[in-house]
Amino acid sequence: MYTPDLSSNALKFTDKGHVQVSVRDEGSHVQCVVSDTGPGIAQDDLPKVFGEFQQFGDGAGHQGSGLGLAICKNLVELHRGVISVESTLHEGTRFILRLPRMTPKELFLEQVERCMATATKHKGSLAILTLRLNGFDQASSATMQMLHDLVLGCLRGRIDRVVRDEARILVLLPHVTKEDAALIAERITKLAVPARLELECHTAHYPHDVVSLDALLKAVLL
Repeated sequence: MYTPDLSSNALKFTDKGHVQVSVRDEGSHVQCVVSDTGPGIAQDDLPKVFGEFQQFGDGAGHQGSGLGLAICKNLVELHRGVISVESTLHEGTRFILRLPRMTPKELFLEQVERCMATATKHKGSLAILTLRLNGFDQASSATMQMLHDLVLGCLRGRIDRVVRDEARILVLLPHVTKEDAALIAERITKLAVPARLELECHTAHYPHDVVSLDALLKAVLL
């Protein structure tokens, strides 16, 4: 989500040397570093790097909107992370990104809260599908990943969200009617799954079925 913007910037401005992307597990966080041997950024300009419409250096032939790093910073902070920059003029730049490790449930709760806030503010809607494989106690990781990929093919692209753990897959469908959510659920339940397994799908819809975040979470998590 974040590193493609950072790495594409690094590649764009690095004519000599290299661009390196590294990822390190720090236990409670994951750190990603994107470094390059490009023109670098002056020390006086570093505090302004993540501002909107900011561009630095000569940037010959590489001018953009000046919004990329501001958007990247907003996305990182939206996921409770931090991003910083170190740079030496004429030597190169390092962007350091740290994100908290989240369990599938924590990730799901964060996304539900965000979608519900938008739905409430704009008098919209949100449907959540809970998918389980019946047939044995716990589906294998490979089977759940296969189902996850199949479910993605039934959805509406970037607007929908899918979170999975060892036992179920949770699908968030913002801005969808109860009827359309039912159609998507029907399409999903017809997916080809391994023999002797049955795909069960439960649907909860705001505001048709429930009228609060707590009621929605209770409907899908219990």
